[in-house]
Amino acid sequence: MADYYECVRTDKLRLKGGSNRPKRKRNKFTTDDEDTTAAKTEKTTEKKVALVSLDDGIEEEGDDVEPPTKVVRSYEDYLTPAEKKYRARLAQREKELIQKLAAQSHRERVEAFNVKLEKEPNHFDIPKVGPG
Repeated sequence: MADYYECVRTDKLRLKGGSNRPKRKRNKFTTDDEDTTAAKTEKTTEKKVALVSLDDGIEEEGDDVEPPTKVVRSYEDYLTPAEKKYRARLAQREKELIQKLAAQSHRERVEAFNVKLEKEPNHFDIPKVGPG
């Protein structure tokens, strides 16, 4: 049994065109010390607990008060009247096309196509080429 595995490679496969030198190891160093991470967390907590003064002079914590929200305008608000009219007409045409296609079954469409092909003259057919 040991004879079967004599020609098996056990080392790493090497790809053609690849460099034979090993990759350089990068220096491992840490930029964040415990002091800097603690300072960052303190700053974020200060921002969260900032006091907001209200009109009547009462102060509350910043977590309870919601920031003013922006009114989000839809895409259609930015369209010109001509663009709005164009899009409405396009939607109407698409609706008419869907209704037209839904009115006929597949069999009816195939029969109409066959009738159309029968009406066309034969000189548009591909001529036979060569003997036979």
